[in-house]
Amino acid sequence: EYMGKELIERIKKMDHASPNIMTNASEYARIKSNRRVVADTNVFAVNFRNLKLYQSLLFLGDAIPCLGCKSVLNSKSVLIPGAEYNKLAEEESKDGTEVKNVLGNVDERKLVWICEFCGNHTALSLMQEEVPKTSDVFYLLHSAAQVEAQGQAQGGESEGAIIFCIDFSGSMSTSHEVAGVENLKHGMTQEEMDMLKQFLDEEGYNPGVLNQMRGASRKTFISRKQCVLAAIESQLAELRKSNPKKKVGLVTFNKEVIVIGDAFGAEVVITGDKLNNFESILGEAQTAFNTVMTKSLEESAERLLAKFDAISEKGATALGPGLLAAVALAAKGGIGSQVIICTDGLANVGLGSLDGTCDLPAQEFYTKVANTAKDSGVAVSVVTIKGEGARVDILGKLVETTNGAVTRVDPTQLSKDFGTILKDEILGTGVEIELHLHKGLKFRNEDPQYLSHGGSTFLRNVGNVTALTEFTFEYELKSPEELAKEKIDLEKVKTIPFQALVNFTSTKGDRVLRIITQQQRTTKEQSQSEQEVNVRLLGNRCMSKTA
Repeated sequence: EYMGKELIERIKKMDHASPNIMTNASEYARIKSNRRVVADTNVFAVNFRNLKLYQSLLFLGDAIPCLGCKSVLNSKSVLIPGAEYNKLAEEESKDGTEVKNVLGNVDERKLVWICEFCGNHTALSLMQEEVPKTSDVFYLLHSAAQVEAQGQAQGGESEGAIIFCIDFSGSMSTSHEVAGVENLKHGMTQEEMDMLKQFLDEEGYNPGVLNQMRGASRKTFISRKQCVLAAIESQLAELRKSNPKKKVGLVTFNKEVIVIGDAFGAEVVITGDKLNNFESILGEAQTAFNTVMTKSLEESAERLLAKFDAISEKGATALGPGLLAAVALAAKGGIGSQVIICTDGLANVGLGSLDGTCDLPAQEFYTKVANTAKDSGVAVSVVTIKGEGARVDILGKLVETTNGAVTRVDPTQLSKDFGTILKDEILGTGVEIELHLHKGLKFRNEDPQYLSHGGSTFLRNVGNVTALTEFTFEYELKSPEELAKEKIDLEKVKTIPFQALVNFTSTKGDRVLRIITQQQRTTKEQSQSEQEVNVRLLGNRCMSKTA
C-alpha cells in the first residue's frame, strides 16, 4: 500500500523532494532552505549483497581518513598539487565554493585533499596510483591469521554450522486437516500408534475405520511434528546437494533439553536445576560440540532423520534453555553459523520462561543470549505456528539483534520457510556501519547515541549481515542557524557527497573495510528531484519505521 500510484502522487505534491542515495532514485539532490517539511524522499539504503566479492575487489594500500570527520579519501575526492595549492589564496574552486590556503607553504611534492564532507585540508604524501579509481572499494585490514594471532577469532575459513532447535513438547502432536490424501513418509512413533489403537479399541472402532474415514473424506490429518519432519527432510536433501560438507545438528526441547548434534555421538541431556543455570547450559553444550558434531551432512543426514522420527512429543516447553544450548553449539561451529528454532508454544520451563507475571527476567535472558550469538557470528531465526502462544514480540528482538528471520506460518508450509531462511547465509559478522553526510546535512529519526559531528556522521555496530540485509536512513538540511555556523552558502553547493564505511569480518575470518562513495548534483527544481523516484525504497523505509 506504500508503493502504489497514491504514494507517487503524494510525493509529487511535497514541499521538499530529493533523492535517495546508494540506490539512487534520482541523479539530483534538491536544496531548499524552507524548513516547513512534512514528508520528502530524502532516504537512502545500504545493503550488503557484494560482501562476498571482497577478495576480487581488494584495493592495495591503506584507507586514508580525513583528520576532521574521519571520512575516507575516495575516487570522488579532489587532490590539489602542492605548487597549485600554494597559489590559491582567495581563488574559487570549479564548483563555486571559496578555497583558501589554510596550510601555509606546502611541500610541492605533496597533494592537498580538501575533504568533500567537512572541508578539512590535509597535505598527503602519495602517488595518484594510491587513490581509489572506483566508488566501491575493499581494504584488507587484517588477514584471518592476524586476527587469530590477536585472539579475536577462530582461524581459517568457516563453513559454519546449522543447528535445528526443535520443540517436541506435547502441543507438537496437534493435528491439522489437509485436503486430499497425503502419503507422509514420517508417520507416528510406536508409542503414538499404541495410544491411538487403545483409543480406537475403547471406542469400539474396528482396525480399518481410520483409513475408511480418511479415504471417504479425501482428507488427511497430520501432526505438527510430521510437518516439521517433512520440512527438515526436504531441506537436508537440498543441503546434501549444494553443501554436503556442511555440519548440521539437532537440539530438542520439551521439559528437558537434549543436545543430539549429528546423531553420531552420545547425547547430552540438560534437565532439572540446570535448566535455570546459564553458565551450566552454555558450558555443557560447548563441551559437547567436539563429540556430537564430528560428521558432515553427507554422513549424518539419514541418522538425523531417524533420530527426529523416533522422538515423541510430550511435556512442557523449555524454549529458553534449548535456545541457549543451540546457540552455544552453533558458536563452536564458527562464524556464519545459523540456529533455526521451531516452536508452537510459550516458554514455560527454566530460563526465559514467559508464563509468569513479570517478563523482565525473561527479557534480560533473551537479550543476553542474543548478544552471545551476535558476538559469535551466529544468526538466530524463529519459526512459530500461527495462532499459538509463542511471544514473537520478545523473540523478535533476539532475531533482530542477530539479523535472523522471524516467521509465523501454517505448519504445512514449513518446508518453504525453512528453505528461505537457509538460503539467506551470513556474509559478514561483527559489522560496523559508519556513514558520512555533507556537513550541511544531518540524519533524521536516528538515535542520538549513534550520531556525531552535528548529526552528519552515523556509527553503529549491527552484528551479522546477509545478502538480504538492508538498512535505510533519512536525512535533512541543517537549520539556517546550523548552516550559518558551518559557514555554508547553499547557493554555491553544486554537489553533495555521501559515504558508507562497512567494517566486517568475512566468513573466511578476514577483517575487511568496504567503502562506498556517491555524489549527488543539487537542483532547485522540484521536477528534477522527482525523476526516477525509487518507490520500493520509500516503501521499505515506511515499513521499517512502523515494524
